[in-house]
This record gives sequence, structure tokens and C-alpha cells, in this order.
Amino acid sequence: MGRVRRAIVSLQNKRSRLTTYRKRSAGAMKKLHELSVLCNQDIFLYIRDQETGKLQTFASCDEKFVPDYDVISQEDRKGPKDMQIYYTQAQNQKQNQKQKRNQQETQSNQQPSDKSENQWNIQWSNQPVNQPHNQNHGPKWLSSSAGSEEHKPAHSVTTPQAPPRLDRRGQRNQGSSPHVPE
Repeated sequence: MGRVRRAIVSLQNKRSRLTTYRKRSAGAMKKLHELSVLCNQDIFLYIRDQETGKLQTFASCDEKFVPDYDVISQEDRKGPKDMQIYYTQAQNQKQNQKQKRNQQETQSNQQPSDKSENQWNIQWSNQPVNQPHNQNHGPKWLSSSAGSEEHKPAHSVTTPQAPPRLDRRGQRNQGSSPHVPE
């Protein structure tokens, strides 16, 4: 039996919401601590309970360097509504950049009518490049005589052979012995 995945929606049951908050905030604190240690970064986290208004803080360094929550401006304290606006602005900006890029590509893909406008001024020819086409690119063998058609390797490679098998009497084994079980 596996773990049931829950949809990420607001929990209606107050007790479930409180339990989930405690467990997930503890997990978030652990992850933030790991991030601060591994990446050598100062991390400050403020969590405000919506029902009680109680403020919970996490700091990875000395707390005297933590800025006071009341000093932070209203613009710097972004809520979920502000994040939705930020998300839509980011999407619009991506679409605008994509449209600009497409316009630039269509303008650059239009071929100039005058050859002087072409920056590369490439001339095409049907004549082959000065390279022999019937050239054999395989290994070249040295032959014993200059005019011979026979190709031999310049050096011979011998593979090591296993020593001959000897039977019980010390003679070469000609085949399978009737005394050897198979």
C-alpha cells in the first residue's frame, strides 16, 4: 500500500491544517538550514500565521542581523495576490520577447535582392573541387616489388598460441581421452 498524494489546496479541517503546517514548516526549516550550510548563504524566513497573526522567524546566522519585520516596506512583503500579478507580468514579458525574436528572424531571413547587400557574396559553381575522387582511403600496404599486384602487409602480427595439451603420460593429446569424463 503506497502513500496517497494529496492535491495542493487549502485544507478545511483546522486540526489537519495545523498538523500539516507544523510538519511542513519543520521540513522547510531543515531544507533552509541545509541550503545555508551547503551554499554559504544567509537566509531569513518570516512566517505569519493568518489566524493569530503570530510571526515565526528563521535565521541561518546571528539574529541581530535579521531585519525587523515592521521595518520591511509593504512592497517587499508580497502576498499571494502580488505573486499572481508578478506571474502574469512575467508571462506577458516572455510573449513580447518571443514576438520580437520572431520579427527579427523574419527580417533576417528575407534575402537581399542586390548581391552587394549580401555580406558573404558566395558564388556557386558546378565544377568539382581539386581533389581526386577515386582515392582509396583504406590502409596502404607495402609490397615486395614495386609493380606487383599482390598486396602484403608491411609487418606480420602473430597471435600467441596456447601450449599443447598433454595427457597423463606427458604426450600430446590427439583428441578427447576415453578416461576423461565429459
